[in-house]
Amino acid sequence: MELPTTAFGGAAPISSRWTSWELLTVAAMAVLALATVTLGMRRAFVVVTVRGRSMQPTLRDGYRVLVRRRGVTAVRPDDLVVFADVIDAPPVPAPTGAAEDDGLRTVWVVKRDSRLYGYVAAERLLGVVIRRM
Repeated sequence: MELPTTAFGGAAPISSRWTSWELLTVAAMAVLALATVTLGMRRAFVVVTVRGRSMQPTLRDGYRVLVRRRGVTAVRPDDLVVFADVIDAPPVPAPTGAAEDDGLRTVWVVKRDSRLYGYVAAERLLGVVIRRM
């Protein structure tokens, strides 16, 4: 089978079988798929910055870790877990008309061994550290 040629001897462009409507549909589906995957990843994973020295030498102050959101039943021995803790912090001045600050702050705590920290309620668990970033 011989391809069509132009007046200058080059190959003539082959006409596209896709209409603009079909291309637009495919592009919209690709964007929707990408958005769905991104949303799923944001629900499954979170990045936490380590503050403090309590996890040294495993994790140092300023390290960022990737945490997979998991339930308490998925936690295994020796996992690094991240959970919410409420600390008493100095109150922040509130703007006029805003609610008063009670001085309580929620922080994420990274721990491997709860023998020194104690038991943590399951609803406070954020997830398990997967890796350092």
